[in-house]
Amino acid sequence: MSFSTLVVGIFHLAGVSAASVSRQIQLGELEYFVPPTAAWKLDSWDILAANEEFTPLTVVKLNQTANAERVASALDTYKTDDVWTKEFAQVLYVKSDTELAYNSSKYNVSSVYTGQQSVPAGPYFVHRYTGNVFQAYRLYVDTNQAFIQSTYQDPSGTHHPLRAGVLSAGGLTIAVPSRLYFTPTKEKPLAGLRLGVKDLYDLKGVKTSGGNRALYEMSNVKTKTALCVQKLIDAGAVVVGKNKMSEFAFAGGYVTEHIDYLLPFNPRGDGYNSPGDSSGGSAAAVASYDWLDASMGSDTGGSIRGPALQNAVHGNRPTQDAVSLTGALPLSSAMDTSGIIARDPVILSKFTRSLYAGTIKEYSGLPSQVLFDSGSERFLLNLERDSPKAANAIGEFLNSLSSLLSTDGSVFSIDSAWENSTPKAFSDVALSKIVGNVYLNLTTYEQWNEFGQEYVEEYKSLHNGAFPHMVPEIREGWMNANKTMTELTHEDDLASKKGVAEWVAGEFLTADNNSCSNAVYVYLSASYPSYKPDVSQDSNQQNLITQLNTTVNCNSTLGSEEACEESLEAEKANSNNSGSQTVYAGRLASVAGLPDYAVSLGMFDLGQFSNSTLQNELVPVGVNIMAAKGCDFVILDIIEALHKEGAIKTAKTDDLVIMVEEDDGQYHRDAGAVCLPGFWRLSEKFRMSLDTLHIEAKVPHYQSKFQKSMNRFFKTMQPDNHDLITRCFSPSILTN
Repeated sequence: MSFSTLVVGIFHLAGVSAASVSRQIQLGELEYFVPPTAAWKLDSWDILAANEEFTPLTVVKLNQTANAERVASALDTYKTDDVWTKEFAQVLYVKSDTELAYNSSKYNVSSVYTGQQSVPAGPYFVHRYTGNVFQAYRLYVDTNQAFIQSTYQDPSGTHHPLRAGVLSAGGLTIAVPSRLYFTPTKEKPLAGLRLGVKDLYDLKGVKTSGGNRALYEMSNVKTKTALCVQKLIDAGAVVVGKNKMSEFAFAGGYVTEHIDYLLPFNPRGDGYNSPGDSSGGSAAAVASYDWLDASMGSDTGGSIRGPALQNAVHGNRPTQDAVSLTGALPLSSAMDTSGIIARDPVILSKFTRSLYAGTIKEYSGLPSQVLFDSGSERFLLNLERDSPKAANAIGEFLNSLSSLLSTDGSVFSIDSAWENSTPKAFSDVALSKIVGNVYLNLTTYEQWNEFGQEYVEEYKSLHNGAFPHMVPEIREGWMNANKTMTELTHEDDLASKKGVAEWVAGEFLTADNNSCSNAVYVYLSASYPSYKPDVSQDSNQQNLITQLNTTVNCNSTLGSEEACEESLEAEKANSNNSGSQTVYAGRLASVAGLPDYAVSLGMFDLGQFSNSTLQNELVPVGVNIMAAKGCDFVILDIIEALHKEGAIKTAKTDDLVIMVEEDDGQYHRDAGAVCLPGFWRLSEKFRMSLDTLHIEAKVPHYQSKFQKSMNRFFKTMQPDNHDLITRCFSPSILTN
């Protein structure tokens, strides 16, 4: 066995002595980083036993008296660790009172050391001349360029830039320690879980970029880690680097809005869709790499939820003020939150429960209602036609959710509820307009006043009055806030935000002493192709194109009267900036301070043609679960229960399709699968509740009522709806 050592560290000089040196070692086909600080010392180390400066060593930890058979069994279990390889079995250290001989054809063991030192199991490198033993960090390449800084943490809690690199074109090198070093405990439930951190959170020892080159250059090395990040570190999480983000958490998800740093690659679909914003780096990293367990993002208006679903993973926006954001770059202090993106729902739950511990309460019960977004119902009808497999997955999820909560769902329109109970202070203004205006005003005013103004002034003072480069939309927003917004307008926006939150708590998602929330609200999401190099997504260019279309269609022989009218309407819609008359539930959650958890159901063929691969590509489909304020752990209880049942899956790092198949390959279409979406349709169309059109149609208690209801309107249904009934229920249920 041979391996090479490469000194790549920076010497920190104190006088003439080197105080800190890190090294990179090639062992077999893999590369490893050796940190400057030793983990422990092997006092009985024989200097004559080694030929190289560093020798690979494995600590074998046993719960029973050491013998050769148990050592062999332990080594076999270490194979599941991505850092340990059999090359580390060259030298073994076993805690034992007696000497131990070990010979094996499977492992090339040259020597075995025993002693009473209690150290974590796993792979190490022992220094030839000192006997100092160092942890081994495996080096990976960030092939999808989702990281902006690679770091490691020393025993004092300081983070350092990684002084190592492997063969790569444009991607950073990331170092991860062995999972074998860590054992989860009650105090450290996250022990050994690897975490990326969005680069708007401070880490002690490195700078914060906020996605902006000028800010990074002006920034000082941070002396404290952001409180929310430190909370996860204290719970055992291992930070391995900082993820890319949209500039100042404000820019969009396209190349035109990512000038300073290249937009990460979304691994889903054809590989060239936008990863979303502003936590796109966090989501792309989690979706790309098995060696990363989670990433901490931030969510103001969807910056975790959107990227999570676009990259087919899971993520959350918590209740407002669930955790302190001291040490984080602000977008809107009134709406900013810190959340987690993960592939595994259980890991998502572990991180979020640790993050919000002490703020969010546990409840013994679960909500008694499932409210299904009326707009999502229409989307589901289209899916039934265009992608039965996706509709099937959604149907199974809704069925499992209803079964878990022992309740029937109902279609719910937030806009209708608002129209029927609009607070007097809002007159007859549409909820969508209020929410849109409040969100836009708070993000621009608060970021300008809490961060932007000082940043711009400092930059100008250092650059002869020059304004720093940034995405045009950010600059326009800040300048507009500076010119037109005041403390009084800000107070009005905060009052509107409070009014919306109070309406939600009184008329929509209300508090419950037993289950925290009276209901959960579910809405759907699909990630259609949004190519990151699509320059037409530039907002200024979009407006210009709209204006030019109007000029051509209305002032030349090339355009028809109909085309002119359509162009004028499009231009009016752009200038009006009133948005849709239907409120987006995700943005309402931001303004009302509600928890909103995004759950991926997998990748499906929605008939989306790729301009990159020139063929149809799968796209992510997911659901969001909302509840009353403070009910995060109730949502997590639901997610964990549905994951245990198989209704929510652990995402993979390759393209995935989640569906239920029979042995013959045909998709399962019973009342528990693709039929459930049809119930939502029938329920609304015929003004009947799901008590009448019950999913358990074969249960005797419901058969008579169900048959009468079906027979009453079956003859009136359009022919294309007959299939919905006949494919869901047996002929005995549908007797005339």
